Amino acid sequence: MFCTTAGAMPAGRRRWSATVIALCVALLGFAAFSAAQASALPGEDPLLNLVPATHLDPSTGKWVGGPCQYDTDSKVSWNDNEQERYAVNCLINEVRVKAGLNRLSFCAFHTYDPASPTGKACQNNYNPNVALSIPQMSGLNIAAQRKAQDVMRCTGNQEPVKPFRTGPHFACNRKADYWPKDPTAALCDGMAPWPCAPWFSPGWDPRISEVLAWGASLSPRAAVDMWLKSSSGIDCRDPRIATVEKIHRELILCPIALFSGVGVSFSLPGDYSKGLMLPANTTGQIYAAYIS
Repeated sequence: MFCTTAGAMPAGRRRWSATVIALCVALLGFAAFSAAQASALPGEDPLLNLVPATHLDPSTGKWVGGPCQYDTDSKVSWNDNEQERYAVNCLINEVRVKAGLNRLSFCAFHTYDPASPTGKACQNNYNPNVALSIPQMSGLNIAAQRKAQDVMRCTGNQEPVKPFRTGPHFACNRKADYWPKDPTAALCDGMAPWPCAPWFSPGWDPRISEVLAWGASLSPRAAVDMWLKSSSGIDCRDPRIATVEKIHRELILCPIALFSGVGVSFSLPGDYSKGLMLPANTTGQIYAAYIS
């Protein structure tokens, strides 16, 4: 979908800076973005700026003003986990529409409610006449959550995942697509009664990409803005994307993508980040998004 085959995979480059870490390997597109601070609204990417932002109405306790509730929610709290994950899924779809692309199908909340008028449970944006696998869509979202937690809780003091490399995409000595696609992964353990299934089945093995972001009190809107501002200008279907670093925008806006899943992990006292992406012993969020 995004990169070359394993046998033809270029050695690639590795670059560390204060703002971005990114790499791409066989069958997967990966990109990571980091920032200590990011503004939710001023200076936004033009596409994102077309999407009205929400704000919390203190008189009603509801998020109002835009299509993606909680998009400016920057609370570093597990109580806001589902809301911030939903907002990222929603924002990705809104900017894709502004770019003239299709919406992605996703399950933002674990509970499946086909009658939900708000679309906050599972959204079939592929074809309303085609029954999608809710357990697999929910599983993709759960996989992203487990990946976000791996990046927060594991350190860089690990062996490379051969033939790949170390870094946040390979947190806990696992391949980047371990949670959604490894048959040995305990993806669905403890998830009942929520629907859950891995992102593959007999005769169906979709390719998948991953983007990561971290920041102190980083809202969903700020995370998506950072991804959109990191671009190589190379089409996601071009094999050359395997050799470039700034591919966040290309993965989020890939024309052939159909699904998304999002996870958000929180670094808090008593369960601080171990420093693989978010600096150790600091509070903040780590976002992980799978695009397939």
